[in-house]
Amino acid sequence: MSDVTQPRRRIRAQASDRDPTAMRFLLDSDIQPGQSACFTAAEAGSAPLAEALFAIDGVAQVQVSGASIHVRRVDGADWAALKPRIAEAIRTVLDTSDHPLGAAQAHR
Repeated sequence: MSDVTQPRRRIRAQASDRDPTAMRFLLDSDIQPGQSACFTAAEAGSAPLAEALFAIDGVAQVQVSGASIHVRRVDGADWAALKPRIAEAIRTVLDTSDHPLGAAQAHR
């Protein structure tokens, strides 16, 4: 038996020109085809991706649409520290969940 390693998922971070508290994380394919969602920490519920991102201290809001994940940080949080943790959380959830936004997620 041989181990087959999946290629590392490509995630590009793109800062907002207008809002220093917002960053967009772009993937090569849709997060959950046909689904989009916007979450605050209180709304993360049963969405594995939202739960993983809000487990990172400094994440204030998460919005997912297509292949983009928009993350808003709390004031004072540092993107240099947040970006690698966010990217790793995204990779982990997408590699382990068939429904990263939850089984019936589609709102806003």
